[in-house]
Amino acid sequence: MEFHEVANIFPMMTPAEMQELRQDMRENGYRVTMPILLSDGKIIDGRNRYTAALAEGIEPVYADYPGGDPLKFVISTNLHRRHLNETQRGIVASKLETMKQGDNRFTINRDANWHVYRAEAASMLNISPRTVARIKAIEKTAPELLPKMEAGEMTAHEANRIIMRVDRIEKLEKINDANRPLNAGLGKFNIILADPPWQYEHTISDSRMIENQYPTMGIDEIIALPVQTISEDDAVIFLWATTPMLKKGIQVLDAWGFEYRTAMVWIKPSIGPGWWVRNRHEHLLIGTRGNVPTPKAENKPDSVIEAPREEHSKKPEIIYSIIENMYPTLSKIELFSRQKRDGWSAWGNQA
Repeated sequence: MEFHEVANIFPMMTPAEMQELRQDMRENGYRVTMPILLSDGKIIDGRNRYTAALAEGIEPVYADYPGGDPLKFVISTNLHRRHLNETQRGIVASKLETMKQGDNRFTINRDANWHVYRAEAASMLNISPRTVARIKAIEKTAPELLPKMEAGEMTAHEANRIIMRVDRIEKLEKINDANRPLNAGLGKFNIILADPPWQYEHTISDSRMIENQYPTMGIDEIIALPVQTISEDDAVIFLWATTPMLKKGIQVLDAWGFEYRTAMVWIKPSIGPGWWVRNRHEHLLIGTRGNVPTPKAENKPDSVIEAPREEHSKKPEIIYSIIENMYPTLSKIELFSRQKRDGWSAWGNQA
C-alpha cells in the first residue's frame, strides 16, 4: 500500500514509538478498528497503524477519506495527535513550501511567490518563516543532518552549530595552508608592525571565542618565529598586545631581540568583553634593536589613539600613517597582515 504525498510530509514514528504502538495493539487491539483512511487508493491517514498492524500480522481496517482539504486535515490531525518540536514542524513546513513551488528554491527559476508559500506553511505549522528558512539552509548545506532532526534527536540550532563548526574548521585549514615561512625571501626591514593572534586561556563565551574567527598561536609558537631573520641590525618594532597579554608581549619583544622602550594605547569608543574588567583599550608596544634614532620632534605622535572598532581584531587604519610619519624613509613590513598597503611588505595568511 502506498502512502499519499500529503501524508508523507510528517515523519513516521521513531522505532521506540513504533514499538510502543505494536505493544498497545497486542494488548488492546482496539486501534486496529480505527479505519486507515485512503485517498485515491493511497493511505492519507494511519501510516503508523498500518505499518504496526502488518508487523503484528493483523489485517488493517480501511475507509475512504470523506473529502475536504486533505492537506489541512493531515496537518490538523498530526499536530493534535503528535508532540512535534519546533524543528520537526519546521521540516514539515519546508516540505509544504517545496510541494507548492517544486525543488527550484535555490535556482534562478524559483517561483516568484516562494515567500508567500513559506509564510503560509509557517502559519499552518505555528512557527515563524525564519524557522523555515533555517531548515531550508540546512537542507542545502548539510542534508545528512535531516534524519536526526526529523526524528527529534537534533534541533535546528544544534545542526547550525555543527555546520558552523565544520565551516570554521575548513576556513582555518585554508588559512593555515596559505601561510609561508617567515624568512622565505622577504628581505630585511627597519620597521616591523606585528599583530600576533594571541591564544587566550579563557573565553568569555562560545560565540566570542577567538578561535571562531581565526587560528590562534600559543606564546611558544609566537616566540619561535624567526623575526630576527627579517630584521635589520637597526630596527623598530610595533607589537600589538591586549591588556591580558601585556606581560607576554614583553616576553615576545625580548625573544625577538628587541628592547622595550614605550607604548601607545588604542582607545575604543565602546567596551568589549573581559575576564576581570570590560576592556576598552589595547597596547601597541614599541621596542628597538641596534641604534635607531627617535622620530623627529614634529613626527612624534600622541601616545593615545582614539579610533572606532572595525571587524573582529582588525586594528585602526591610522596606525599605518602614524608609523609612516615617524619613519617615512625606512623599509617596513607588517606581520600577520590582513591586507597589502603601498610602501609596506606583508606576511600573513590573509594578506
